[in-house]
Amino acid sequence: MTAVCSICQEELQNGQAVALSLCGHVQCNACLEQWAQRNNPPNRVECPMCRKKHSYPKQALRLFFEEEQSEAKVFRSEIRGVMNMVERCDRDGNSVKGVINELKKLSAKGKTINDPSVTQATMSGLDAMINHLSKKLAPLQSAEELERSLADTISQLDRIVNENKRLATQHKELERMLAAQRSETEARTQTIQAMKQEFERAHRMEVQMAKMRREYDVLKKELEKTQEEKENAREKILVLKRKNHNLIKTNESLKIDLNTSLSARSPPSTCQSPSPTKRLSRGSVISIRSQSSPESKFVSLVSSDDDEGHKAESSSVQFISDDDEEPAPAFREIKPKLKPVKPIALFQQVPQASASRPPRSVQKRKLAASAPTTPNTGGLALRNGKLTGLVMTGPKRTKRA
Repeated sequence: MTAVCSICQEELQNGQAVALSLCGHVQCNACLEQWAQRNNPPNRVECPMCRKKHSYPKQALRLFFEEEQSEAKVFRSEIRGVMNMVERCDRDGNSVKGVINELKKLSAKGKTINDPSVTQATMSGLDAMINHLSKKLAPLQSAEELERSLADTISQLDRIVNENKRLATQHKELERMLAAQRSETEARTQTIQAMKQEFERAHRMEVQMAKMRREYDVLKKELEKTQEEKENAREKILVLKRKNHNLIKTNESLKIDLNTSLSARSPPSTCQSPSPTKRLSRGSVISIRSQSSPESKFVSLVSSDDDEGHKAESSSVQFISDDDEEPAPAFREIKPKLKPVKPIALFQQVPQASASRPPRSVQKRKLAASAPTTPNTGGLALRNGKLTGLVMTGPKRTKRA
């Protein structure tokens, strides 16, 4: 390829070609100077091809061309470069392989060159160099393969080591989590045991509470029953107190009546003892008796006269009202049929205890020892060492026929 000037159309010489930088058209230096002198001002040059303005000579670039060489010279220079590469080649398999590839390319290129300077000997030398380097490359390739395999093994071992480290770290983490779960499980087990014990204790307490509730119900019923009995007993006690009060009043009134009736009569003589056939004084004996019925109480008044022709008089007073609301009891005189009574003495000799049959108990012997010996004293009546009743002064009521 040959470069020509765009103005004069002649072949451009090395060092004489000038190219405008903005558009790229090439002219020779002489034509461009003449063209610049025609422009006004001369430092502003229009491209003769495209009329684009350039600053001259700032935007004008000088061009230099390489001289064309023969193919044989180029081939020899390439052989020298490859030989330099063979000298610099070390035991690296990649560099040796690159040199062999370059030699093969040169050999193929040399076979296509029709230059007598490129001899057969040069081509044979290139082939011998390729064989030598190929033999040298074989152990290097095996070494490289071994190195690659070792590198792969090392990388695999590194991955295994990293995996082992990761697994060891994960194992420690799992052990820590397992220990935490174990402690949590033990705590939950203890909590469950404590809850079970609390449940059993609550169950026992519930059973005890049920038992105590039943006992409470029983005691409550007994308390209610006791309170009812207490109320009934209180009412009975009040009734009995009223009755006792009424009886005490009745007794007091009867005592007053008795004393009045006794004081109205003459006292008996203490000098002479009463005759068994004739009574010298008269008196009265009043006895309080209770009939068989507990609801009705009778007070019997029995009086006797000292005359033989007069019969003993007796009268009974019945307690006809037992109402607790009344302040004082009412009495009604009952006149039974009169029966003859035997005359009695004003005072009755209290029989002495039998000397042939002494009392069998210590209490009865003491009572016998303390018994009165005279009828004037009155008091206890003993019969064969036994307490028989109270005897009052005055005529005794005769026994019924």
